[in-house]
Amino acid sequence: MIDLTATYTITDGPEAGTVINAKVRTRERDGATITSVRGIAALLADRIDAIADPGDRFHTLAHLGGATIAISDTDTQVTTNMISSRDNGRIRTTYQGTRALPVDVVLDLAEQIREQLSSTTTAPTST
Repeated sequence: MIDLTATYTITDGPEAGTVINAKVRTRERDGATITSVRGIAALLADRIDAIADPGDRFHTLAHLGGATIAISDTDTQVTTNMISSRDNGRIRTTYQGTRALPVDVVLDLAEQIREQLSSTTTAPTST
């Protein structure tokens, strides 16, 4: 089970000491239920810590910093190459991937989150 309230503390580099909090929010928009996930690095802490090269780790954290995951209950047409998606746009991310952490890892995480949330009666929300 994924801890959707996880935190991650950057331990080296110029951002050392920065705490990243996972945030999950569900909302309704245009008849669709959309769950957005921020702070993805907190959910991938083991993968990030396994990146041996500090430069690659920092580069990956920089790309994850502003990235989001969106999980929708309806098909969504993706009209930009800045978003990677699966399942007819029901799972998408703004993370584009790095050499050390490909975008498929984040899309796999999104699928796991979707499965976990669908098996609970109430999806967690935060503001």
